Parts: sequence; structure tokens; C-alpha cells
Amino acid sequence: MELMGDGLIAFLAAVGVSTILWLLAETLLRRHRPVAEAILVLPVRGDGATLERALRLTMEQRTTGETPILLADCGLDETGLRLAQGLTQRYSRVQLCPAEELENYLK
Repeated sequence: MELMGDGLIAFLAAVGVSTILWLLAETLLRRHRPVAEAILVLPVRGDGATLERALRLTMEQRTTGETPILLADCGLDETGLRLAQGLTQRYSRVQLCPAEELENYLK
């Protein structure tokens, strides 16, 4: 029984040491976070009834607060357009563009 207890202690010690070495190596080898430029595109159409909710869900899902969100106008009516323009004024990293100009933002 004592042999089994010593074996278990040796196993746990080995796992602990390897975990510490793994974390140390990861910290030393990872100089900085990789930066990837990204734009989240949210196609919007109609009267924008669900636009604000969809925008808030998108804002919660993005990895950083710096990632811009582009509202692509794919057929907004007058009410939806006013709502989208109001949201772009309220949130600094949200922009509205016609679907035809979407390619200009992605270059």
C-alpha cells in the first residue's frame, strides 16, 4: 500500500512540474498577441426591427472592443435607415455603408 501511495505522489509531482514548465515556456515564447485586422459585417434590411438587438449580440461576441462593425445596407427602408444612422452615432466603432460600397471597405 505504501508503494502505491509513493507512486501516486511521484506521478502528481511529475504532472505538477511538467505543468509549471509548460506554462513557463508558453509565457516566455509568446512575445505578444498576434494582431489580425478584422471587420465584422452585419447585413441589414427592412425596417431594422431586430437591428439593435443583432448589433448588441454582435458587439458582445467580438473578441475586442476595437473590432469595427460594418452595417451593410442591403435594402433598408426609411425607418431602418434612420435607426442604423442613429446607431452609428451612438457607437463609435459602427459604420453604415451601402452594399455596393462594401468591397471598398474590405480592401
